[in-house]
Amino acid sequence: MVAFGWRYKLSYFGWWLGRCAVFAARSLASRARNWVIAAAGGVGFLLDRAGIKMISVEGWEGSLVSGLVGVGAAWVLLFLGRFIYALFFNFRDGEWHGNEFVYNKPQFAKHVFASPAINNKAHSFYFPDAPPHSLVKFKFEFDGRREFISADVQSGWRALPNFTSHEQLRYEKGSIRVGKYRRMWMTTFMRHDADPFSVRVYVTGWENGPGSNPPPRKSDKAPPSYFG
Repeated sequence: MVAFGWRYKLSYFGWWLGRCAVFAARSLASRARNWVIAAAGGVGFLLDRAGIKMISVEGWEGSLVSGLVGVGAAWVLLFLGRFIYALFFNFRDGEWHGNEFVYNKPQFAKHVFASPAINNKAHSFYFPDAPPHSLVKFKFEFDGRREFISADVQSGWRALPNFTSHEQLRYEKGSIRVGKYRRMWMTTFMRHDADPFSVRVYVTGWENGPGSNPPPRKSDKAPPSYFG
């Protein structure tokens, strides 16, 4: 923790506000709130037609603009309300156990359609729902025979193993310390005569705090262009 100090705290605070904003924006997509926003637009339109002006534009153009103003005002007010709500209740999708947050339902993070043709290819993905420098816990889901494939996830593409056999790595879950941008890399290696099948990564939770040592500085940077 000392290695990060106020910088870690600042990045965590920024992540928390971003999570609240995403929660608020997603909640506005509900049908009930869409009706409220549409109704506000209708009220603005009708008030203008009745002679109660919100803007100086006359005629149908003024009524349409008044309706749009009503829609915008309703969206902003609902967003602010949901944002304030999220400041206190945006972790309803899981439970806290000390410093560890465990999702009620594992969160999808990455899908790879694995085949022998893409053995050892690096696939990048992000999981912004976890805080910067947190310990992300994940598991694999295989749509085919587990004994035909090795798979690994790392926080930097340079840390990925260069598999030579499908039997090298058989674990089905693990945890890694991610960087500031929560970028991760995945690779697979299938038996040469195996049929392709899907491999998915799900995040089951994360542990808050950067740990005793910061992650590699290059963990979030991109590899050469021949990586996927």
